[in-house]
Amino acid sequence: TNRWNIKSQRCFKFHLFFLLIMATTYVTPDPVTLDGFQAILKPGEWGYKLSALVKGDLITKLEEERESALEWARSKSKNPKRVTVKPEPWEELDNQQGAYHIRFSWRDGDKLIPVIVDTEGTAIKDTDTPIYSGSKVKLAFFQKPYVLPTGDIGTSLKLKAVQLVSLNSGAGVV
Repeated sequence: TNRWNIKSQRCFKFHLFFLLIMATTYVTPDPVTLDGFQAILKPGEWGYKLSALVKGDLITKLEEERESALEWARSKSKNPKRVTVKPEPWEELDNQQGAYHIRFSWRDGDKLIPVIVDTEGTAIKDTDTPIYSGSKVKLAFFQKPYVLPTGDIGTSLKLKAVQLVSLNSGAGVV
């Protein structure tokens, strides 16, 4: 065996360990509202996208976990004293106190592709299902740290599952 294969196996095993043991799966207890452009069942020009509005109590938990995830990422970087921390994968809304915008993206071929189900837990296979901004969903996701070759570190949100609770009937065109 060559040494690159061994190194990649060790790296894969560690990431698998992190995902199974360390990462907390967050589930939105109440349905959240989709906001903005959605490409959930069919990829857009830049892959699949989901963005939603969540409450501040969920973000508080994510911020607490982010600190330890960043420490892990810092320990894995080549020069821990010279890392640049990327912004959080959520933004507070200017016009709504305590409301946050979170974004998820994925591509065909990613290790983790979210499952999209209806209220009964049946997988939604019809890619023409109109999931627009304003639709209500429940989300299951986790936060994952990353280290880029440039020395940047941060966390991203990885979507595990989406439960479609209600559809918004239009594309939101005014």
